[in-house]
This record gives sequence, C-alpha cells and structure tokens, in this order.
Amino acid sequence: MYLLDTDVIWTLRARDAARSDEPLFEWIAGQIPSTLFTSAVTIMEFENGSRQLERKDKPAAAAIRNWIDTRLRPAFEGRIVAIDDTVVRRWSHLGYSDFRDGILAATALQHGLILATRDVGNFRTGKVKTVNPWSYAADADDLDWRRASRRPPVWLKSLFVRA
Repeated sequence: MYLLDTDVIWTLRARDAARSDEPLFEWIAGQIPSTLFTSAVTIMEFENGSRQLERKDKPAAAAIRNWIDTRLRPAFEGRIVAIDDTVVRRWSHLGYSDFRDGILAATALQHGLILATRDVGNFRTGKVKTVNPWSYAADADDLDWRRASRRPPVWLKSLFVRA
C-alpha cells in the first residue's frame, strides 16, 4: 500500500503527461485504487495553494478548488490519512528539519505505507520505505497484459484527469 506525495497527485491531475512523466502514469495504472492513500498534509497543501492562487488568478483558483472538491476528495474517500497523536509522536522522534517531510515520513511509518514520491532522498531518515514512480520501468510480464489495451485504466482517467 502506498502513501502518495503531493507531487505524484499533482502530476496525475494533468490532462497530458509530459514525456518525463510517462513512467509515473505507467506505475499508477498498475496499482489497485484501494491501495493508494494520501495524507491530510497533502490535502492541506492543495487547499493552501488554492487560497494563495486566489489573490492572483481567481478562475485558476476556482478550477483547483473544484478539482479538490469534486475529484481529489472523492478519489481518496476513506483513504486520507489523518495526523493523529501516534503520527505526531512518531514525527517527534524522527528529527526531520522540514515539518512536511517529517509528517509524511511519520505517517508512512506509522501506517506501514510505502511513500511514493519523486523526492526519495528527503526521506532517508527513519528508514522510510519509498518508491519513485518516475523511475518505474515495466517488466516483460507487465507489458503482456498492457498490450491488450492501449488505453489507461478507466479509474485513473475518471479520478485524476481534469474535466
């Protein structure tokens, strides 16, 4: 089971993957949705980003706000991991200088999740299990079943792609 970092979810939001993001889309397409979690910290970052953008670009902020409410929250319903006392206690023992990274690390460790992030180097402290989906390479067995359909899984399209 995976805890998706903000960078993973934000990239999945994009309609068209950049060539450098193709491994991420291949990796996520092979995952079972019920095994993907996100942290309340990630939701907080999107909420904060929307509020900050509102001062500069109200239509863009409204689009992000709509995406948060109609796509992101429903996509992770029941799988948004809260920051509770056990996570805070774990965080206090890890010694991360960056609060956000420390809370994500503590959340992953406390709940036995693998942290999916582009920034795996930020999580060496505390022996957090990480995966960088951008460095994913499908093996031969993966390719066999994917050749049957050239389209991404419907769940991926319906959950993350902008309307």
